[in-house]
Amino acid sequence: MMMNSLDTHALLTQGRQITLPAFMEVRLTASPENVETLELLQTFRLLPGRRMVALVRWKERLVVMKLFFSRRRWTTHLARETASIRQLVNAGLPTPALLGSGRCVDGRSGFMLLEYLDNGESVHSRWECSPGELRESLLRDVVTLIARCHSAGLLQKDLHLDNFLLQAGALQLLDADTVERHADNSEGVDKVKALHNLGLFLAQFPLSNDVHVPALYAHYRALRPELQLSADAEVLTPILYTKRMARLNLILNKLTRETTANVCVHDWSQFLIFRRALNTDGWRAFIANPDAAMQDGVMLKDGNSTTVMRLCIDGRDVVVKRYNSKSLWHQLKRLFYSTRAWRSWRNAHMLEMLGIATPAPLLMLERRSGPVRGMSWFVTDYVDGIEVKKLLQEKSVDSAEWQQTMAQFRELFIGLGEYAIVHGDTKATNFLSAAGRLTVLDLDAMRQETDSGRYRRVRSRDLKRFVRNFDKNPQQWNAVKAMIAQLCKDTNFDIFKKDKGK
Repeated sequence: MMMNSLDTHALLTQGRQITLPAFMEVRLTASPENVETLELLQTFRLLPGRRMVALVRWKERLVVMKLFFSRRRWTTHLARETASIRQLVNAGLPTPALLGSGRCVDGRSGFMLLEYLDNGESVHSRWECSPGELRESLLRDVVTLIARCHSAGLLQKDLHLDNFLLQAGALQLLDADTVERHADNSEGVDKVKALHNLGLFLAQFPLSNDVHVPALYAHYRALRPELQLSADAEVLTPILYTKRMARLNLILNKLTRETTANVCVHDWSQFLIFRRALNTDGWRAFIANPDAAMQDGVMLKDGNSTTVMRLCIDGRDVVVKRYNSKSLWHQLKRLFYSTRAWRSWRNAHMLEMLGIATPAPLLMLERRSGPVRGMSWFVTDYVDGIEVKKLLQEKSVDSAEWQQTMAQFRELFIGLGEYAIVHGDTKATNFLSAAGRLTVLDLDAMRQETDSGRYRRVRSRDLKRFVRNFDKNPQQWNAVKAMIAQLCKDTNFDIFKKDKGK
């Protein structure tokens, strides 16, 4: 089979359409007089116009190639990552060995060759499939490696789980591009920078993982006694909040553009964003004519403003919400406000990042005529569950189902409150019990408030509306009211002060 030939021009012009296998001619720094041929077999990661990570055959050996081809900065990126790898190696930290580096024959891009760790598994993959106790053990191992980096005066600025690899039970640190030296003395990274870096790592996990933070902090503290860190893990709480908010804003800001995860099309007639894995014939047909596809579905709701259908697209069971245009005035108002489909798309990703269960967001589409927005669609995975109100309708407040569900609501409202998020419509039909988890639906009214006074008012409405779900059953109503009152005990107002006579 004839293989494509790659050069820097092809890398810059083909975007995400680079076809492998392909070969590339290069010159290694160690022997610049010789031209060598590398066979690129598989892409691990591709950032169009910037860099690519690929599996390569070199001298009958499988290696990892990091290729840098940003027009003006590739030399800087190559030099920085090469220096960082050498720092890790000199500090005795586990990282794939640097086998060589050089330039493509056209002189317009550079590369490095790294040891290929066969049968390696990303810590992220292991985390996803591990039960709770193994997850904590895994995080302890990562925190140990972070502490070793800090002791060596090094900070990894991109501390996500895909940058750690497990091979034969041992951790390896990947992506040296974001490793920086922050101390030259024997004491390593100072306590302020160390705590912020540890907080950056822990902020990427869902809120439910915060129960492990005290133990992980104590583990780090024991590994670096020279810092004389406080015994109180609460010192991490404000740092964790700040880092999680920054990460949340970073993720949300990416939702309006093309990324590795999402395809984005924004032109005069539409604003479309969907998961890249869904770029198939069936999904393209849905995008071209959503209403035609919805005719084959099962009606879940037929309202004036919203139509909700369940249907199957390329074998995937999904729910489609169409937000209807009511009038010309309604369309004109949308010049100044985002559509409900867009708000649902954004809020679903916000909940996912916080680890709050909601149907997975798959696609958001707005039909447009320039700045004027018309109908919009929001597509999620279908979740097979039972509405909370039906689940609890005849249950005693002493039953296991009631106690478990109320504990989940308490955890939900605490998590939303920590990040000043209000749902906007907390009627019971907007919550499902699915696979033992509480799943949140109908996100188009959800928002994150920045004004504390307004937040307190709208959160009060959220909680009162939730209590009203149970007003037909005095026993349940009293139990829910007591639970919500406990949540509000630290505030300086009583959200039930008008209900004393009930």
